[in-house]
Amino acid sequence: MITFPRSLARMWRAVLRQAGIGRKRGASWPPISFLADRHGLRTEVTSPQIDIRHFIPGALHEETIRVPLDLLEACAGTRDDPVTLEVDKEGRIVARWEDRGVPQTAGFGCPDSEKVLHFGDMPATMKPNPGLLWTALRHAVDSADKEPIRYALGNIMW
Repeated sequence: MITFPRSLARMWRAVLRQAGIGRKRGASWPPISFLADRHGLRTEVTSPQIDIRHFIPGALHEETIRVPLDLLEACAGTRDDPVTLEVDKEGRIVARWEDRGVPQTAGFGCPDSEKVLHFGDMPATMKPNPGLLWTALRHAVDSADKEPIRYALGNIMW
């Protein structure tokens, strides 16, 4: 069982929308991975174009659940009410949360594990970036083509 705040689902939806993931209905999107361990909860998505990871510190029981993007749509909210993820006996993912005091439950199929790309390992040490990095990234984003015709011209690695 993995628990996370509804506001995290809302944040992920916004980040993925900015990354261009989940915009087209019917497209095959990579699953969101929830990985709990003794260090905390990592949520990550990996596609051929982008890798995104979020970390919430705290000691948790070790478990990994991969969920479809639709789960974030269903349980996203502005408050920090908890969402609980479980895998039932049939192998389906069950999400439970409350919306304004009303219990909600939604079931989702498990994403195909063969489609899951693996996120790279975290660096051994981290250092803060200088404040000028954000200015440089803003200029880089402004110079990137909104309708790319070549991968290298339309994507910024950061």
